[in-house]
Amino acid sequence: MAHLHKRSVSFIVLSSVLVCGGAHQAVAQKQPQAAVQTADQLSCAKDFGEVAISSCSQAIKANSKDAVAYKNRAFEWREKGDLEKAIADYNEAIRISPQYDKAYYNRGVAWGRKGEYEKAILDYSEAIRLSPHLPNAYAGRGNIYLKKKDPYGAISDLGRAIELKPDEKLYFIQRCKAFLDAELPQKAISDCNEAIKLDTKFAMSYYNRGNVWLAMEQFSQAINDFSVALESEPTEYPDYYLQRATAYEGNAELGKAVFDIEKYLDLNPQDQKASEIKSRLTMALQKKQLDDEDVSRRAAEKALQEKAAFLKEIKKAEEIASQQQLIKAAAVRKIEEDKLAFLIGSIIGLVIVIAVVLGVLLYRRRNQTR
Repeated sequence: MAHLHKRSVSFIVLSSVLVCGGAHQAVAQKQPQAAVQTADQLSCAKDFGEVAISSCSQAIKANSKDAVAYKNRAFEWREKGDLEKAIADYNEAIRISPQYDKAYYNRGVAWGRKGEYEKAILDYSEAIRLSPHLPNAYAGRGNIYLKKKDPYGAISDLGRAIELKPDEKLYFIQRCKAFLDAELPQKAISDCNEAIKLDTKFAMSYYNRGNVWLAMEQFSQAINDFSVALESEPTEYPDYYLQRATAYEGNAELGKAVFDIEKYLDLNPQDQKASEIKSRLTMALQKKQLDDEDVSRRAAEKALQEKAAFLKEIKKAEEIASQQQLIKAAAVRKIEEDKLAFLIGSIIGLVIVIAVVLGVLLYRRRNQTR
């Protein structure tokens, strides 16, 4: 992430699960100002890394009461991960200038990174007391409440930060996480939507909304949001792949889940838990493939059995039809035979009648001739 000018920015630490990352944010000034700045003081304020540390050290050597130089050097120690040195320099800046709100705020960030949450809250609270309109201090304290599993405290502070700076998408993203932790997913979705409205290309907004969908077991929507996030930042945040893998698993797309876990491990190979997840998913995928093959085999066997039964039924039907045709033919034949017998009987009867009539006539004629 590009560095910005230290005199007008500070760093928001976001939670590592749903809000992973941060951004330099402008904060109000309440610090001692030198009438004329030396070259070392200017470099201390505008440069970064070892150059800034060296310049700040020279400025402090020239003026041991330079609270700004201590604060700026502390910022560099903190970004290098040397929190002890950072806190020591913030302590000195506050000792020199007890009303230095930015020193309290930034020391709060350092305490938060160190896991000293109560001390972080005290420093953020003091920064707020000194500058009640400092949105980053509310957001920083809200983030600490999130880490302390106090989502309602976070919601309150982040709401105040949003009131003070309603165009800051990161505040909405943080409160989205707080609403989710408070089991208010619809409000979480609403805040993520606001963050997306403020910046449609900011991947982390989609990632966080994807996590809300995931918690709601709306796996297809989660996959869509994670995919949008990955289109913008395919390698910067490995968690995008990890969370999409979880959504794919929930959606019973195990092959895609294994692919995403492998991509995650390519970027984060030391994650033993993810390796275990990969092993579990791979075994589940293999079992599913075997089950699918078994289902296919059983389906094929069932189809063959059904086909054989169908053919058997057809053959049986044909046999029945053939028998019915034979019976019908026999019946027709019997009818014809009966008709013929009736006809023959009728003819014979007629012949007999004719013979009798002829016999009678012959008899009468003989009697007449006598």
